[in-house]
Amino acid sequence: MKNIILHETLLSFPYKIALLLTIPILLWQTAPHIDAWLLSQVNPEIEGAQNKLAKTRKTTVYVLDQQKWTEFALLPKYKLIRVLSNATVPQALSLNNELKWRYVLQYQILDKQGKLLDEGNYHHRTKVTVYQDDNKLMRAVFYLSAEQPTNGHYMFIHLKNAAILRIRLQSADPDVVDVAIRVYWRKKMARDKLDRMWHRLNDRKKKAAARVSVYDHEWFSKREKRNLLRERWRVIGPLGVAGSEYYPRPLYVRREFEGEAIPPTIQAYGTFVDAQHWITLPLEGGLVRFSFSEVEQSPVTIKIKWYGGGRSTDSSEHSFVWDGSDFEHEFAEGLLEISADLPVIMRARTLEKEITPAPLYSSTVLIQGDTAFKINHSSQQATPVRVNIRRLLAVNTSNCHNLTYTLLDTKGQLQYTGTMPLTQSRSYYDRMTGNWWGQFEVSEPDSYYLSIPPKIATLRLESPCAVLVSVYNRPPGISLNKRIPKDDTQPIPAWFRLRPQNYETLYQQNRTPLLKIQHRPPRREAENIEILLGQYLWEDFKPAGKYRSRYLFMKRESQLPLRNQALGTHYQPIAKNRPITLQFINPRKTIQPTLIYRRTEKSPAQIQILLDNKLYYKGYIIGKQGQIKLPKLSARRHTLIVKGEGQFFINHATPKDKQAIYVKRLAHIFDDAEGLRFSYQKRSHDKELLSVRVYMPQGMQAPLQIRAKMTAAPKIDMQTYTGWTFRQRLYELHPRGEGAVVVLNTRDNFVDAGQFFVIPLHEDLPPGKYEIELIPQKSVGAYLTLSKMTVGLQEELRQFFRETQVMPF
Repeated sequence: MKNIILHETLLSFPYKIALLLTIPILLWQTAPHIDAWLLSQVNPEIEGAQNKLAKTRKTTVYVLDQQKWTEFALLPKYKLIRVLSNATVPQALSLNNELKWRYVLQYQILDKQGKLLDEGNYHHRTKVTVYQDDNKLMRAVFYLSAEQPTNGHYMFIHLKNAAILRIRLQSADPDVVDVAIRVYWRKKMARDKLDRMWHRLNDRKKKAAARVSVYDHEWFSKREKRNLLRERWRVIGPLGVAGSEYYPRPLYVRREFEGEAIPPTIQAYGTFVDAQHWITLPLEGGLVRFSFSEVEQSPVTIKIKWYGGGRSTDSSEHSFVWDGSDFEHEFAEGLLEISADLPVIMRARTLEKEITPAPLYSSTVLIQGDTAFKINHSSQQATPVRVNIRRLLAVNTSNCHNLTYTLLDTKGQLQYTGTMPLTQSRSYYDRMTGNWWGQFEVSEPDSYYLSIPPKIATLRLESPCAVLVSVYNRPPGISLNKRIPKDDTQPIPAWFRLRPQNYETLYQQNRTPLLKIQHRPPRREAENIEILLGQYLWEDFKPAGKYRSRYLFMKRESQLPLRNQALGTHYQPIAKNRPITLQFINPRKTIQPTLIYRRTEKSPAQIQILLDNKLYYKGYIIGKQGQIKLPKLSARRHTLIVKGEGQFFINHATPKDKQAIYVKRLAHIFDDAEGLRFSYQKRSHDKELLSVRVYMPQGMQAPLQIRAKMTAAPKIDMQTYTGWTFRQRLYELHPRGEGAVVVLNTRDNFVDAGQFFVIPLHEDLPPGKYEIELIPQKSVGAYLTLSKMTVGLQEELRQFFRETQVMPF
């Protein structure tokens, strides 16, 4: 009996072995169905059907750690490897196909002795593509969990004498749970196998191969088929023990389905506007048409505010309830500010072109704690540095009022420390970008300037709260270049970005966001009140040394109110051959008006002037231009009659509303290679502006370059300032091409209406005397004026000149 039992046992042993071998095969064959049952139990609302999972292909991916390396063995025959990675995000975010996430993979290549051959970081930006099939939403890949893999992305690495690939996750956006990878090596197939392999492919795989061709796979030649199959990608498994040295995870890939990818929502062309996010739009002037769309609620109230360009202090506001139609309005040159009480998409056009503003971006660094910046010096000179600071308003920063800066020498020793106050007001113009950063609002920027001496090697910034910082520097010897007027070419930067010493680490930690910035409208409300009241002082400066000047007679362009003190240089046209009543005004009670005439002929012509019904002058005038001095008069109403040919203009009289006004202004000949030199006395620590206007010959088309130099010792006191003065400037002035300004005392000499630019003297320059040189690139027959307007009640300095009664020009 024992023999029989032993025999039966021996006979049954092969069957047990076969059974043990068969069970894994059966499990492997039925795995998709088991997974389908598991999926229906874990998350039935996503798919809920076993036949769905049966159409998938299961593969294994390996989850990366941020600290430990995941290693793969590399054989000598591996010449090129491919790393396919999928980020993992919460399933709740995966249905939004507009979201994108970033992650960075760090890899190292080692040889047999463990020597490092190559290393690097590979940056990926990914999303989840959503498909729609039978009114159901699905993804091409998925996990059996509440998390979703994103689209796969490749990185390729060429190998030489490599033995080990090490890879790990370096950084990722906050919403990324983890990142999983698969590694492949490229295998070249033997030529005699290629023909057989093509015939073994099913029709679906042949169609997939034909996607790279312009015609179907039925038309492929034998050579084309071989080329498609010549290289195959084979999987490389990781080294070590699962669960401790690498972390496998099953990934499910759909083999095929009828669904189509849902394209991202295409937002209407334009820019986003609401009550908290305003838009500014520089404008050349003309008819502007505004279109609005994407309105979730109605009615929507739109506000458009216009600020005058150049020296204009004018502004106007238009408010309307949008009814679905476009809004059109004629604007002068300046800047528009658009806001809405509800979110809308705005588009702006003129008759000729689209003028919807394109976004401008600024790089920033998130600082919470301390961050250091290396300072490089040129020729042992002090280096100008600019620091822009913005607070994150969504973060609790109630105790955040100052940013501390520290200057360290080459040995790391502290040399100076100070603070930079932070603004508390939110910005309606700047906004964050990106999926995660977009939730934060920012404050208005604070800009501070330092002159860092050569002995300083490091600038360290420290903040107790989260702030965004942008640091810039510039070589001390280069000039600031400006184009007047501004054109559409790339502007020449004035400051150059300076990265922190640990920039790579900050980037990996997602602490280097981009900021959308805009042009700012002028904020001159306090000054405008005084200007509108005529409480300002206008000063014209004369050059130092030898110079030549002529009077220009031009139509007044300024929109500033005309002060009584300036009526002596402002003329109004008067009618001839009939009585005209004029109101003369002068603070000194008595005046001596001047009558300017302009004619087309230069031969002598008779003229009569009657003042208060009494004959004052009877005689002849000669030349096409000239002036006649009237007698001293009391500042009151007088009646004037001028009989003669030509046009006549008179000063000291109050002009009527909307009457044309002309200015007689002394301009200096700007035609010498040495240019003009002015002596200027800065009276305060505050910012002061000097206005320069250059008049070029009428009909001139080529631009004129002007170099401006200011004699001022460089600052090296290591304190901060809210402005910085560029001591060397280069202006490229393009002729205005309009206007006909008469150059008095010349024969038919005309110039254009002039181009205007400003030379600011900021608070980094203390009160004192400064020399300003303006040098033209070439002699073209131009004229120049230098002036300054000081707002507020001022004591005026006056000079008196005696002139002959009649003086032809």
